[in-house]
Amino acid sequence: VDLSDSMRTQDMLDEGEQRDRLSAVRQQIAQLIGERPGDRIALIVFADHAYLLSPLTQETNALLGLTRELDFELVGRTTALGEAILLARQHKAPDRSTALLLVTDGRNTAGSADPLREAKQAAAAGIRLYTLGVGADPDTFAEAMTPAQAPAQSDPSAELDEALLQQLAEVGHGRYFRARTQGDLEAINQALDTLEPVATAQTRYRPNQELYPWPLALAWLLLSWPTRLRWPLRLSRK
Repeated sequence: VDLSDSMRTQDMLDEGEQRDRLSAVRQQIAQLIGERPGDRIALIVFADHAYLLSPLTQETNALLGLTRELDFELVGRTTALGEAILLARQHKAPDRSTALLLVTDGRNTAGSADPLREAKQAAAAGIRLYTLGVGADPDTFAEAMTPAQAPAQSDPSAELDEALLQQLAEVGHGRYFRARTQGDLEAINQALDTLEPVATAQTRYRPNQELYPWPLALAWLLLSWPTRLRWPLRLSRK
């Protein structure tokens, strides 16, 4: 998840109300995590550099708690896309099916890792790469503004490097998504559920064979044995 300064932009329409990009993404990620309880999920955040916020885990409540705490400038102001992909590859579980969702509203402006090179190495390691570009286009941005507001720029997503994100998704055998509104993010979650089916826990059944009669019979025998033993001894005394 991109936490760079541009994620402050309030251009994501949610039922007619303006929301900043990070708030919209937080809601999307929380929904995605909550609906995939069978998956092991890791959370990586990036800006000036990329950081592993949570390793792969099935602790849904912990992941949701971390998602709620995502905030601006937590890790800087720029965008290190390449480092984020590199970190995901380094923490991939071996011999397991893995997908990476890269969420950003900008272009690679920080770090020494080249995004395209890292995407190729991630694909070679068995990671499918999905990219998600966040931000309104000029039309939806104009809808988000009240008549008294003047847009800060004609295209709020001018810094979004869609060409690179599309290329990364192609190299990573995934797909590129574009979210201009909150509704788009919800639709993307549904598409991801189709592309990456939710893991289901395997239930193993074993036949039930009731064994309690055996120890019960043994206990009855031990309790009754002294009584049977004393009765003939009394007769012998007479």
